[in-house]
Amino acid sequence: MKEGVLAMPMDGFTLSYMRRELLAALQGGRVDKVNQPERDALVLLIRSGGGNHRLLLSANANQARAQLTAQTYENPAEPPMFCMLMRKHLVGARILSVTQPEYERLLIFTLDTHDELGVQSEKKLAVELIGRSANAVLIGADGRIIDCMRRMDFAGDALRRMLPGMIYRLPPKQEKPVFFALDPAQRRALIASADKTVPVDKWLMDSFSALSPLICRELAYRCNNDYVNLPDACD
Repeated sequence: MKEGVLAMPMDGFTLSYMRRELLAALQGGRVDKVNQPERDALVLLIRSGGGNHRLLLSANANQARAQLTAQTYENPAEPPMFCMLMRKHLVGARILSVTQPEYERLLIFTLDTHDELGVQSEKKLAVELIGRSANAVLIGADGRIIDCMRRMDFAGDALRRMLPGMIYRLPPKQEKPVFFALDPAQRRALIASADKTVPVDKWLMDSFSALSPLICRELAYRCNNDYVNLPDACD
């Protein structure tokens, strides 16, 4: 599926800005249609703010992303089973919130839904944009997976099995601080203790989460590859 050239990688930092855009456009909106034009992509048509928005959720390993799009897609003659299930649960639902846990490459759409009998329940759609593990996971009010785009057993990792009926758990945290969650004083203290023999972009990549190699290179460029200037480039 082609959507043009992405200007930025969908790392945690970039995704935080996308989350704000999606929340502003979609909060309170109603899901009118759900399509699955490709095996690893969903398109939701959402009525919000007096207009229609097309939300693309792609779990493509090379271009996983969540974004609004004006592009139209050709749908298969017979919708996949996952698409039918998503329609059952999401058509008519209202979007309550869009969150991003701790700058992870993950968005969680919280939805107010009603079943065939009109019984209200809150469900979540977790869109994980993590390389080969990219996925879209529908989660019930009890925290259990209803189904997911890509079922995964994870070779015995019981805490992250992506299978219907399993408890949904967030991806494991990286053992590194989130760069943009630190205040300037904390960042300056870490920069002061850095090994100055290591290139700036490599040190940033090795020391913090939520940064892509491209952003690390950009920060290194802005500080002229000098640790002395790095705090001002980051603030």
